[in-house]
Amino acid sequence: MAREQTKIKTSIGGQALMEGIMMRGPKKTTVAVRLPDKTIDIENLEVKSLKDKSKFFTLPFIRGIAGMYDSMSVGFKAMSMAADKAMPDDEEDDKEPSKFDRWVSRVLGEKAMSYIMVFASIIGILLAIGLFFFLPTLIYNLIYDYSGVGLWFARWRSTFEGVLRILIFMAYIGVCSLIPSVKRIFQYHGAEHKTIFCYENEEELTVENVRKHSRFHPRCGTSFLVLMLLVGIIIGFFIPFENPFLRTSVKLLLLPLSIGVGYELIKVCAKYDNIVTRMIAAPGLWMQRITVKEPTDEMIEVAIAAMTQVIPENGEDRICGRCKQFT
Repeated sequence: MAREQTKIKTSIGGQALMEGIMMRGPKKTTVAVRLPDKTIDIENLEVKSLKDKSKFFTLPFIRGIAGMYDSMSVGFKAMSMAADKAMPDDEEDDKEPSKFDRWVSRVLGEKAMSYIMVFASIIGILLAIGLFFFLPTLIYNLIYDYSGVGLWFARWRSTFEGVLRILIFMAYIGVCSLIPSVKRIFQYHGAEHKTIFCYENEEELTVENVRKHSRFHPRCGTSFLVLMLLVGIIIGFFIPFENPFLRTSVKLLLLPLSIGVGYELIKVCAKYDNIVTRMIAAPGLWMQRITVKEPTDEMIEVAIAAMTQVIPENGEDRICGRCKQFT
């Protein structure tokens, strides 16, 4: 897939939210949300990244882990903010609280929603570990133990588990994309990419200009996840354990290595455009066909509103290809 050529490279990145978009610039992080009354609400987020606290977190490979932590931390705040703003107040007011809702409010108080989101995140992490780490190992063991395949199959253990992990990931994202609310988030994802491309081509940020640009961006978080999975296949060749619990535990311990290597690869792909980087970036760009959809004009307006807030006046976001944020 040919990537769109741009006049500049920028450090600005973002994240699609429920009826909104977060954009992160070198100085500001802004969340723009389409409210139920169709207006656009704009609010800045206070961000304290790890790289600003210590130069250690700017070292190669370490910066990938720090960037992942920062993206998840800021993204969680942005998602909570967008969900609160996008939810119509009258829908909640018209409904009589259930006994469970009253119990949650009484026990947890004003922080009930925060606790619920933390609990949901923990469940999501456990589900991800089960689906993407434990399940492929378990399936391999079942096939190897009961199908009578030869030793040749053992040599391809890591490849089999890695390919199965990618297929599970694709199926999971594909099923999620069928949910209307998730599909809209994927459309906002497309609006974010198109708007960044428009800015990187030094064009005026209008709906018409943004609309014509590609929705597939080489610095996308989806591409980063795919690269992590591919790096994990290589790392798996060096894990000797067969027990699914032990093998999964070792893979989790080595996850920071996958993150660090994946981050460096995506930086290289964003900085250089040649046959090697295109081959590395290709799987992630293919996956974006699922996670990045064509947006509506109203969604593009939200992306423009967020983008215009984080563009610095002195042009210090232009980094000649050295990306700092995922899109």
